[in-house]
Amino acid sequence: MREAEFYENFERAFDLASRTTGLRRLKSAQPKWKIAASDGVVTFRFSTNAKSAGLLPLLWMGEFRPVFAWRHDTAKGKINDTVSFFQYTDRAKVEEAVELQRVALDKYLRNRLAGPAERTGWVEGYGALEEPKPNIERWLHYFDGADAESWGTYFGGFMGVWLRQFNEHPESMYDWCIRVLWKDLEKNKA
Repeated sequence: MREAEFYENFERAFDLASRTTGLRRLKSAQPKWKIAASDGVVTFRFSTNAKSAGLLPLLWMGEFRPVFAWRHDTAKGKINDTVSFFQYTDRAKVEEAVELQRVALDKYLRNRLAGPAERTGWVEGYGALEEPKPNIERWLHYFDGADAESWGTYFGGFMGVWLRQFNEHPESMYDWCIRVLWKDLEKNKA
C-alpha cells in the first residue's frame, strides 16, 4: 500500500472518530493536527516509513509512527517537548494496539504463504507484537486500507480522552521516563 493511500484511509477514519475534539488540521503533505493544550500547543502527525511504504505488499508491511510534540512555556522560555501517545493510554488501549498489529501481520504472512518460521522471525526477531511503550518510538504496521482505517479509528477515537488526560497532567516523555522508569535517579544527573 502506497503512502498516499495509507494517509487517505487513515485520515478519513481519524477525522470521523475525532470529530468532537476541536482538533485543527494543518496544511502539510502528511496529515498533521494541532490543538491548544496545557501551557501551549500539541501538534501531532503520523509518519510513514518511506523505505517500506513503496515496497510491494509481499516484501514488507507498511509502517507508521505517531509523532506528538508539545510546545509550551518553561522558566527558560518556550520549548518543544516530545510526548508519547502511549503515556496517556490504559491497558485496554495497549492491548488493542497489539491486536491491530496482529491483524496486519496475519494478513501479510497469509498473503506471503509464510510458514511458522517466518512468523516466529517477525514476532521474536522484529518484535512485531510487542506492546507499545511510552519511552520508545514505535513503528506500527498496516497491510491494507482496512488496517489504515482501523488505526485512524484507534487514534482518532481516543484523542478526546488523551487530550483530557494530557491537560490534567501534562508531561514530556523525558519527564515521564524520569518519573516512571528512572525513579531512583536524580533528574539533573539523568
